[in-house]
Amino acid sequence: RLYNGSGVAELLRPMGTAPCLLKTKDWWTYEFCYGRHIQQYHLEESEIKGDILVLGYYQSAFDWDDETAKASKQHQLRRYHSQSYVNGSRCDLTGRAREAEVRFLCEEGAGDYIARVDEPQSCSYVLTVHTTRICHHPFLRPSPGLAPQPIRCQPALSPAQYVQYVRAQVSDTKRKVEEISEELRTLDTRLWSDRDSEPPSQTPEGTQDGMAPVPTPRSPHAHPESPLSPHGSPGPRCHPQCPVLGPLVDPRKKIHFKVIRSPGDLLQFIEELKQTTRKVR
Repeated sequence: RLYNGSGVAELLRPMGTAPCLLKTKDWWTYEFCYGRHIQQYHLEESEIKGDILVLGYYQSAFDWDDETAKASKQHQLRRYHSQSYVNGSRCDLTGRAREAEVRFLCEEGAGDYIARVDEPQSCSYVLTVHTTRICHHPFLRPSPGLAPQPIRCQPALSPAQYVQYVRAQVSDTKRKVEEISEELRTLDTRLWSDRDSEPPSQTPEGTQDGMAPVPTPRSPHAHPESPLSPHGSPGPRCHPQCPVLGPLVDPRKKIHFKVIRSPGDLLQFIEELKQTTRKVR
């Protein structure tokens, strides 16, 4: 508010009589003539080769006295002044005329130069021009650097509160382990109840590929003697509720392992077992 110097437009007006600014990026060279036009062409040995594309002719500049324009505060927050250039060469991709925006940023101790050229949309360009001409204006002067402030850390809990917190965590963990153990016991009982209720498997009569008929596995509540192995010798003794596997079991079946790393993994594994049991039913 205490600034009584020239406005932004007055500070930049001498650029109108200065030489045009050039910026080469890859194949193209961009030419910016303040307040007139922006062109794009290809240079070879300082000579223009091919067509000259007009990216836009000067249309307007941002008005710092317009309250409606200042309401957006985009220019004040990012500290740049802008000009609009329109009605350029026709764009083959969009069918519309090319257009561009030129943004002027303060750079102390530097001359006028095009810092970068961007094309955020097809045939719509943004040229960033660095200049020292506008550094005197308070709206465009870089914000002063902030001095680093020390960071003071305080414990979130007192020692007594922390001990209470740890005890609560241990108690909660024990409760979760008990819940998971109960889930496992319930699931184990349910699985073996379902297995006991299944009818005995039927084996085909006669022989197949020279193999003798496989005897039907004994009931889990039958005589505790172990069933005979395929060679006639007593097989390994089995838990009363473990299934008896005959020769018809395919040895090529894959065995899947589940690695349990957390209570969450265990709960998810329990849910998968429940779903598998429903599908088997």
